[in-house]
Amino acid sequence: MEPLQPVPEAEAAAFHDAIAARAPEVADLVDVVHRVHERAQAELPWCGPLDDNPDNVMRTADGRLVIADLFSADGPTIYATVVSDPDLVVARIPEAERRFMTEIPLANTGAWEPAVRESMRAGLAAADARSGW
Repeated sequence: MEPLQPVPEAEAAAFHDAIAARAPEVADLVDVVHRVHERAQAELPWCGPLDDNPDNVMRTADGRLVIADLFSADGPTIYATVVSDPDLVVARIPEAERRFMTEIPLANTGAWEPAVRESMRAGLAAADARSGW
């Protein structure tokens, strides 16, 4: 992995604007991003929107702008489904890939209350038992 440096917020926002507009200088990047995102939406449960956080735009040692962490999960919907239909979550996401999901806070709400976290874990464990995992 190469070292990356942060970019001023205005420059990062302009880079995101260029991506959103499919500006000529980023057209190839946009085509790849859209192809990957379309595939992710088709194949991955709860694939979220593209993340336009300016903090994800970085600069390489040679001065190029790059974007990292562009793809996201639809966290609020995943966690609502853990509560409402843990069997669906167990059917769609293998245990090894969701082992630590109750440890990951939502960006807009922060860490889970212990009782909520334990309730989600218990629901997933019961669904795992029903599924034979």
